[in-house]
Amino acid sequence: MKWQEVQQIFPNQFVKFDILHSKEKDNQEIIDDVLMG
Repeated sequence: MKWQEVQQIFPNQFVKFDILHSKEKDNQEIIDDVLMG
């Protein structure tokens, strides 16, 4: 599931997930793909 999808489905809620793919840019981790737990 893409991180943007999670934000749309669960706005303003805490969610538990595992990061499947991310990248680093300007000392920040950019999350692309997650697995909902």
